[in-house]
Amino acid sequence: MASKLHDELTYKTLYWLNNRAWDLRWCSELTISNSCVVDASAIYYPKRDHRIKLGLPEPVSDKISCVFESKISKPDFNNTFGVSSVRPRCVPLAHIHWIVTPKDIITHSDVPDPWGWLVQRGRGLKIERLPRICDIDELQMLRLANAILWKREPWFRKHDIELLEQHFDDEEYPCNT
Repeated sequence: MASKLHDELTYKTLYWLNNRAWDLRWCSELTISNSCVVDASAIYYPKRDHRIKLGLPEPVSDKISCVFESKISKPDFNNTFGVSSVRPRCVPLAHIHWIVTPKDIITHSDVPDPWGWLVQRGRGLKIERLPRICDIDELQMLRLANAILWKREPWFRKHDIELLEQHFDDEEYPCNT
């Protein structure tokens, strides 16, 4: 069962990505394929400065996919990413993979390739390690898009973004940019 901190980290990813994306489609607790569940997933066009920071080629004519795993403790992290993990997450599920944690839960050496790492800093998230961009085939992109499309929750509503703005900060992108 997800905790309040886990849910908060997951929803911070929406706010964080919303400030870096055009035409965002997002949902939480998504089953992608082979019963693989991720905490959040999105398909979007990255804004120029975000694309440059991630090292994406220019111009990006196709949408980019990403997945997020929120981890609130080291045992939680090890359950998903540890050596004895029942559900290893090192197979590319999307173009971009992010692990989201509070400060001091894991170290750089814990983060597996191709995952990047976002760390909670105050009310926002900060990139601690950039992900490796993965090539995924069109079928995998369609699986992800289909899963997001048919998820029985709204991707996000204007009201959700307004609530997020009240609770979260983004150092690089202040509210309403």
